[in-house]
Amino acid sequence: MSTDHADGHPGLEPVRDATSRPRSLRFVFEFGGSLGRCTVQPADGRNGGRAILVQDDQLRIVIQPVADAFGSGRFQWDQSELGLARPIYVRAPQSDTADIALEKLGEIFLCFALSEWPYDEPQPAAAVQVVRSPGRLQARWAVAGKTLDLQVPTIPGPFAALNDSFQGRVV
Repeated sequence: MSTDHADGHPGLEPVRDATSRPRSLRFVFEFGGSLGRCTVQPADGRNGGRAILVQDDQLRIVIQPVADAFGSGRFQWDQSELGLARPIYVRAPQSDTADIALEKLGEIFLCFALSEWPYDEPQPAAAVQVVRSPGRLQARWAVAGKTLDLQVPTIPGPFAALNDSFQGRVV
């Protein structure tokens, strides 16, 4: 979360006084195209029952929450009434009820794994290793013979500083 860059739109609604005034703060997974037989459902109890399976006749995708924080709370994954494909919302707690003083919030981050696999193979586990240190999160995921490594800031700050401190690589 940037303390100086944008509230609703990156260039049109700048944050003022490091305070966000969202109508609703959420991350959205949205599916498009021909969705006639596409379904969304819990994924076999993975990750404490929070993983979500999206599938149709040709494709299977699992979205697995790994770690998150929103100040002293956690993001809420929308799992009610899953069925035919529709957006999946990940909502910040109480983000639609008050202004959010970003510099006083503490940590805010959302880490998840998204994987696709063929029907003739078992569902891969998303064994993401997460290391948290003050103001940073490192997530490492060994998949398909490679390791994805992501290091990101978790404390709101100026856009340029956040952008410069983001690191991602494949090893």
